[in-house]
Amino acid sequence: TPFIIDTAGNVGIGTTGPGAKLDVRDTGASIPSLGSEGTGFKLARTDGVAELIAGYVAQNNGDFYIQTQRNDGATASNLLLNPNGGNVGIGTTGPGANLEVLGASETTGTIRINGGKVSVLAVGEINSALEFNQRDTSVTGGVAGKIASIAEYSNGAYAGLGFYTAKQSRAPELQEAMRINYDGNVGIGTTNPGGTLHVSNASSSNALFVGAAATAYGGKVGIGTITPATALDVNGTVTA
Repeated sequence: TPFIIDTAGNVGIGTTGPGAKLDVRDTGASIPSLGSEGTGFKLARTDGVAELIAGYVAQNNGDFYIQTQRNDGATASNLLLNPNGGNVGIGTTGPGANLEVLGASETTGTIRINGGKVSVLAVGEINSALEFNQRDTSVTGGVAGKIASIAEYSNGAYAGLGFYTAKQSRAPELQEAMRINYDGNVGIGTTNPGGTLHVSNASSSNALFVGAAATAYGGKVGIGTITPATALDVNGTVTA
């Protein structure tokens, strides 16, 4: 029986014993290719072209899919969650932010960004990134910061993290300011740090500044000592 309304007023499609107000059942199939409709649920515009489809993935033992698309070609559409406001919770019934992810008890809540080429071909390729946008249009494109996973070996075996900042009127406005490489070395002003901390500046001034709160250039630097007596106090041998 393809359709039934039981004595309680429940509607069943694909079942003769609906367990809810609307109970739709399907044997499932693989996820249909973009533009195809599959065998599950469909919600469409009046002309039938723009649609949302959903269904059960038979071979994945319990997984479901949701896809928005046009069926007159392989064109995906946007899926909007709470476009007029409200938070989204994954694993929680009380999200306290626009998106809150809560892991199961005694586990770590994780957000994973997966991207990049199947085979990395060159150093510097960005695998995946997290961008920080702003509504103010002063920054071109609205991206005011970014953290990216960057390939540091030609076959993708090594990857570092690049931290980008934005500054109006420079080209490009969004540029990498700091790199943590695959060994954990930190580079400021360089993408190839040669030590635990590597500071580089194209300008000859203020590559590294240590100052006191009261005096602009009153700070002292100690190497091998925690009580430097001069602007630079080295306790040990200096080799040039």
